[in-house]
Order: sequence, then structure tokens, then C-alpha cells
Amino acid sequence: MTPKKTKAGTYHVTAYIGKVDGKPRYKSFTAPTKRECILKATEYINHHKEKDLSGITVKEAVESYIESREGTASPSTIREYDRILRHDLVPLYDVPVNDIDSLTLQRFVSGMNLSPKTIHNRYSFLLSALRMYSDRNYNVTLPPKEEPKRTVATD
Repeated sequence: MTPKKTKAGTYHVTAYIGKVDGKPRYKSFTAPTKRECILKATEYINHHKEKDLSGITVKEAVESYIESREGTASPSTIREYDRILRHDLVPLYDVPVNDIDSLTLQRFVSGMNLSPKTIHNRYSFLLSALRMYSDRNYNVTLPPKEEPKRTVATD
């Protein structure tokens, strides 16, 4: 984030403020001095991040993710997302997105008594929803995939 001098003699900077609905968002700032320009940009970014993440729960984040996908995903996918939200994500409903960490997600994954493929699908869905509001990286170990049982025809 380095300000550039414009022809008018002011300074201009374009700052990355994060992803909204999966798309990168930028905001432009102009000020008479280089220092003021950087100060405006950093102040806005810090305030913007606090506003987005303050008080939003996992349930609200997932609902927002589902709404954003309604135009692009098939109706059956949206139905499955709603079903996952109503049945599988209940333990995380009231947890703020800021409080989600790797340990919380690992306990959630470990508590599921489902097939490895289903656990992977549920976790991927939750992770996609969380990434709309947070740029954190989570370190979660998923169960290994089961090898399909193949039968060979005999004489």
C-alpha cells in the first residue's frame, strides 16, 4: 500500500479491504500528504474489519453464505446447505466467528459420527462460509478416506 502522487499534487492509494461474497474489494483514498493518505487507509481498514466481524455468529455467517450462493448453486445444493445448517451445525450456532479456532473445529469434526466423505463435505461447507468473514487458516485433521470394497467375479 504505497501512495502515488497524482497530477493535481495529492496522494492516492487503493487499499484491499477483503473479500465480500467471494470477490475482492478495494477502496480508494486521496489526501494532500502521503502520511495522511496512509493514515486514512489503515484507519478505514481497521474499522471495516471490526465492523464486519463484531458479533457475527457462525449461524449468521452460514446463512449469509447460503444466500450468496442461491443464484449460482442448484436448488438441491441449497436444500442440502439448509439441511446441514439446521441439523449438523447446531453446536456452533452461537459461537462468534472471531472465537472459532482450529481446536474448536477439530472437536466439531471429531464429534461427528458420519462417513469420512460426509464429514469432509460438511467441514468444507463450513470452512467456505467462515472464509467469507475471516482470512484465518485452520489446521484440522479429517478422517482418512475409505477405500471402496471391490468384488471380483469368479467362475
